[in-house]
Order: sequence, then C-alpha cells, then structure tokens
Amino acid sequence: METPPSTLLPPPDPNRRPRGKVARLAPPLREQINQLLDEGVPYAEIITRLGPDGAHLNEANICRWYQNGHQDWLKNQRWLDETRTRLDFAIDVIEEHKGSNVHQANLHVAATQLIDNLIKCGETLLDKAPEQYVSLANSISRLSREALNFQKYREACLLAHAEVAKLRDPNRKLSEQETLAIVDRLDEILGFK
Repeated sequence: METPPSTLLPPPDPNRRPRGKVARLAPPLREQINQLLDEGVPYAEIITRLGPDGAHLNEANICRWYQNGHQDWLKNQRWLDETRTRLDFAIDVIEEHKGSNVHQANLHVAATQLIDNLIKCGETLLDKAPEQYVSLANSISRLSREALNFQKYREACLLAHAEVAKLRDPNRKLSEQETLAIVDRLDEILGFK
C-alpha cells in the first residue's frame, strides 16, 4: 500500500475572490467553464457551448478567468484530490488491520504523514527553523511511543480474554484454591459453618 502524497496544499484563500463576469456566473456555469478549460477547449468554443448563458461573455473574460479564478479552482481540485487520497489511505489502513481499531489506524496514518513531511522538508526545516524540525521529530517519537503503548494494551487485552475464557470453561480442572472456595460456600449454604 502506498502512502498518500505529503505535499499538502492549503485550501484556497477565501478572502481572495475574482470579481469578473465569469466570477458572477452561477456556480454550475463556472464549474462547466472550469472543466472545459481543464480539458483544453478553446475560449471561443467554451462561449459557444454555454449557449445563451455565455452570450454576454467574450474571449478576454474567459482568458482573465483562466489566469485567476480557474487557477484557484485547480488549487481547490488538487486540495480535494489530496484530501480524498488521505481519506482513502486511512480507510485502507483500517481495512488492512481489521482486528485493530480506528485509534491504531489514526496513529499509523499520522506517523506516516509526519515521516513523509520530515523526508520532504527535513533539510529545509533544519536549516531555517531547527525548532520546528525538533518538534516534528518529537511528534514522530510520541506517536511511535503511543503506537507501542497501544500494541501492549491490545496484547494485554488478548491475554486477559484468554484467561477469562479459561475460567468460563465448565470442564476445566479447578485449582485447589477454587475447590476450597466452593466447599466453603457450600458449607455456608448447608449451615455447617
């Protein structure tokens, strides 16, 4: 299984909004224009395909949109794709470890992403912001420790379940202490004590 890409793009800046003619169109029309631009359709043909909805547009409007609004749309699409990829990766981790639970999968995904970021940005961080590098390395160490603690907890739970299962077996041989406890309890019930 491959890890998701670690090139996290921040979501587009909501404060920066294009204000041209295309930006004022209804969202479905803007989406259609963006998809046509993404497919490489020429500006004049985009206007033709929009029909009456694009009659008031010219190629310069589409060109300006391509340079600004469409670029924001592309960033949005990349961000959404990366988010979907990380979600798919998390689901794959959970399905791969059916015996474990979401907590273990979360630790695994977080550690993988931190390690990917350390590999990608490690030298730059070490040169420009060593405190952030140390913080990132410490985060990986803490996640590793938590994963180890979680594994120990799971193993202890499995051992405890196995011991409880042995105690519930009606055909098992009782220990001397258990036998004496049963005899004492019967003596109390029968009034011998």
